[in-house]
Amino acid sequence: MVRLGALGDVVRTRFAFAGVRALYPDAKIDWLIEDRASAGLVGLAELDEAVIVPRRRLRPGHPRVALRTLKVFVRELRERGYDLSIDFHGAFRGAFLTWAAGIPVRVGYDLPFAKEGSRHLLTHRLRISNAHVSRFERNAALVRFLGGEVPSAPAALTLGNAPASLPELPERFALIHPGTSPKTSYKRWEAERFGEVARKLGTESYMVDSAAELQAAW
Repeated sequence: MVRLGALGDVVRTRFAFAGVRALYPDAKIDWLIEDRASAGLVGLAELDEAVIVPRRRLRPGHPRVALRTLKVFVRELRERGYDLSIDFHGAFRGAFLTWAAGIPVRVGYDLPFAKEGSRHLLTHRLRISNAHVSRFERNAALVRFLGGEVPSAPAALTLGNAPASLPELPERFALIHPGTSPKTSYKRWEAERFGEVARKLGTESYMVDSAAELQAAW
């Protein structure tokens, strides 16, 4: 699987992994991902390995280091002998790596979701006519293109033994992440609105059992 980054997009692509694993239950499935987004794969059960692209060493500001790093990394990918790549990213760098690695079957998106000419490096392309489809549905469509289906529940999360310093969580709780990366501050919702959501979640009338119930209540 290929989804190099960014962190939020990697997390959203985790939902598609369960469909890929169900489609290929006995396969060795690795995930090609950049170093700065690799935390998004923590706890993903049944993933064999996160193959880390050393993005920091591939920066154009150091061309000799970047070229040497690229050659070594592509050689390592070739040695792995992959049969199939499924490119959920749709950008040149991911498609180039799978092409350079000599993977014989390379599946990904056609226009409008294939960026930077990446579609020309694929052997099989999925065309989705609706350019405004969500990333969840776009990822699911690629799994269906292969003959599988994305289950309604995401892939299992396994975190092992929790650190002893963590407090015991209550039976019912809500988790709110109110931030974005520094480069995408325009995506941030106002802090006051997050506060209002938190206050209403804490009231008895908003103690609901599902996202659908919460949406209806809100």
